[in-house]
Amino acid sequence: MKAKPGSGESPIIKTYTYEPIFNKLATYVDPKGALTTFNYDTKGNLIGMTQPAVTGGSPYTDFTYNNSGLLINIIDARGMSTGFTYDPNSGDLLSTTVSQASLNLTTQVTYDPVGNQITITDPLGHTTGYQYDPARLITQITAPAPLSYVTKYSYDANGRLVKTEQETGDSENPWQAAILSYTATGKLESYMNTMGNSSTAQYDPADRLWKTTDAENHTREYLYNSFGQIQRLVGALGETEREYSYNDNGLTQSLTDASGNTTIYEYDGFDRLTETTYPDGSSKSFSYDSTGNLTQKKNRVGEFIDYGYDDLRRLVFKRLPGPKETSYTYDLTGLLTDLVDPGGNIHYSYDSAGRLTAATYPGGKTVGYGYDNGSNRNRLTYPDGYYITYDYDALNRLTEIKESGDTSLAQYEYDPLSRRTVMNCGNGTSATYTWDEDNKLINLENRFNSEAVNFSDSYDKIGNKLSMTVDDDRFSFKPQNIINSDYVSNNLNQYASVQTTSFTYDNNGNLTFDGNNHYTYNPDNRLVGVNTPIASAAYSYNPLGWRTSKEVDGQTTSYIHDNDQVIMEYDNSGQLRRRYIYGPKIDQPVCMKDNGDVYYYHLDGGGSVVALTDNSGNVVETYAYNAYGMTDDLSELGNPYLYTGREYDSESGLYYYRARHYNPVYGRFLQVDPIGYKDGMNMYAYTKNNPINWSDPHGLTSLAEQFYIEVMVDLGRIFQLTQSQTDQLKSSANSVAQIAAGTAGIGLFLITAPASVPMALAGLAGAFISYIGIMDGLLNLLSWDWYNEALHPDTGMFEEAGKNIGVVCEMKETGQSIGKVADVASIFFGVSVTRSATDAGLAITPIIMEMPSLLKK
Repeated sequence: MKAKPGSGESPIIKTYTYEPIFNKLATYVDPKGALTTFNYDTKGNLIGMTQPAVTGGSPYTDFTYNNSGLLINIIDARGMSTGFTYDPNSGDLLSTTVSQASLNLTTQVTYDPVGNQITITDPLGHTTGYQYDPARLITQITAPAPLSYVTKYSYDANGRLVKTEQETGDSENPWQAAILSYTATGKLESYMNTMGNSSTAQYDPADRLWKTTDAENHTREYLYNSFGQIQRLVGALGETEREYSYNDNGLTQSLTDASGNTTIYEYDGFDRLTETTYPDGSSKSFSYDSTGNLTQKKNRVGEFIDYGYDDLRRLVFKRLPGPKETSYTYDLTGLLTDLVDPGGNIHYSYDSAGRLTAATYPGGKTVGYGYDNGSNRNRLTYPDGYYITYDYDALNRLTEIKESGDTSLAQYEYDPLSRRTVMNCGNGTSATYTWDEDNKLINLENRFNSEAVNFSDSYDKIGNKLSMTVDDDRFSFKPQNIINSDYVSNNLNQYASVQTTSFTYDNNGNLTFDGNNHYTYNPDNRLVGVNTPIASAAYSYNPLGWRTSKEVDGQTTSYIHDNDQVIMEYDNSGQLRRRYIYGPKIDQPVCMKDNGDVYYYHLDGGGSVVALTDNSGNVVETYAYNAYGMTDDLSELGNPYLYTGREYDSESGLYYYRARHYNPVYGRFLQVDPIGYKDGMNMYAYTKNNPINWSDPHGLTSLAEQFYIEVMVDLGRIFQLTQSQTDQLKSSANSVAQIAAGTAGIGLFLITAPASVPMALAGLAGAFISYIGIMDGLLNLLSWDWYNEALHPDTGMFEEAGKNIGVVCEMKETGQSIGKVADVASIFFGVSVTRSATDAGLAITPIIMEMPSLLKK
């Protein structure tokens, strides 16, 4: 591969050889000399793939086929077996089984006479039913018994989805409907929800999206240059939100915000981002090796961060100034097993399905995990042996959390739309949820021992809250002093001053002084020190970016995590101080155990903690907030979780939002967004200045949980699927993303993707989701260093990965499309995915290569 003329860079050489009989790929040597080999049987079926040697050996994957050439077994480098069975007459896939030793996870499929999948039974025995029209489009999906909820689909004469109806369980409004219409060219023209609120899309003469109008008549316009690239985004008030310019290769060259502040991007001869220059002239730069791995980053302060990789392009070390180095070790299938930094070692163990079973932290404290056959986590064991268990219904919805397997801590009930309707706590308190027809929470009643409080919300036609009322004055925020402040911002959207107080920042954009407090940061831009007029605090983090301790005026609190949620606190002498139990979603604390005392959490509709009750159900503390989280109600019981369920640091007045710290007084973060401009042009804004409608649990973006759905939407667009097929991919993505572990994830997607979705695409999507699911779990390892601030990703690497896949499977167009899908992913994951794009391609190569024989009828 040659660099762009004039760049002065040497060509990148990749070598391919082919076996002589079937002209299939036999070897691939990457630019650094790493060798991958492919072996075939006498029929041309791939039977083995050997990847480059790394610590522990050369990963080898084995494939076995039946006499019809259908893939019947895959054994990965760890020895995990994934088996496939087929109908002997039609060749339809009947089951997928992930097995090794005692593990036996089988998913079964049945078909009608024309080959439509009519039932799918998961490893727990839950069966989902499907019905079809004569065009083989799904018309009805029936949830597993005993729930048996129904969803209906209707189509126009062109097979486009025009109506969905979901069973609600409400006798007055038994169906929740959505209606879609299309232009003459098949583009989506309008969407109307069950309440009759419509949004529309208009297109220019070139059939490009030109204008969207929501149900409140807010518009957004997309204007293009002569090459068909988006040049300007125009908001509802007629203002230019963003403006783009591009280089000759179509990559973003500059990005200008609504105030005229411009960020400039430069690329090397292979279209890899090499420098980002911000409106104040500061810049950060990136260097790469011949395979496209990021090897060095120079931040805006001028510090260098170095990265190293093995021959499978997996990150093996990260070196910060100091120097402080973190090393990473993996098993032969790519699962992370160890992280070592100056703070100690974190070790991970997995079962044969690649599911995490234990995490051991420095000091030998181990957190254990157990799963049911549906890969729902059913047990969490704390380092001291205390454990909780989880029960689920046929839709894999959490129904109960129990202590030591028998004492109920929380019970959950849902309606047919999977909206939570009731939560019963172990101390007799409860929460009851009431929803409108369009899935908006309109009332939340928290019932305590002898009293109740109602939080009620009203909304406009697009779901923005119009009012928030509470019928108990204790839960209404009453500021002691109302101060009107004047804010002056600079061209980086930093507050240069508030009133007469000047703010200062370091060159990385971190706030260092706000007139009262001094702040210091590590090279990862995490807050490590705060000095206020009355207190001093220091914070430390592990390589995953989780805060592991804080020291306030000489007293240290250390933390043990379940993923990125604190489950145990230890005091200065290493004695257990508090234990925490959480609900089904992030930042939903259920109870706090403190030296034998148990306190239950009660939340409002926005997820903020509004009360604590004791084990008898009596209210012991209440909290109230303004829209941005200011409160005068600090806990005397040591409860740290307040606004949106996040941890409040009373020593600084800041909330810890994982990637960043947040100041509720100013309503913004102290640090720039690690994902750059992807969540908006103001990299300090909290939830795009819309805190009553959004939250940001990771300090990154309020849209993170939509990732898998958005990827599926773009898959549908790229592969020109009908709306119904895209809708089905979205549904499958939601479930598979929960499992997403190597070939297990691939196999599950293969059999859960409905028959109307092209099965080759189903396999590609399954593999892609599996890979991204794993990457999602490892993103914190990278401390977000590899995010590319340019909104348009580094397409060169993804395109190359797609070409490699295309060469292997002899499907060039498919390979290029995969590259496009990866580009969609990079909008969320940035260069961190670019680093392993080729590795992703290699990982899904065997499945893609055998897709025609695996799925042929």
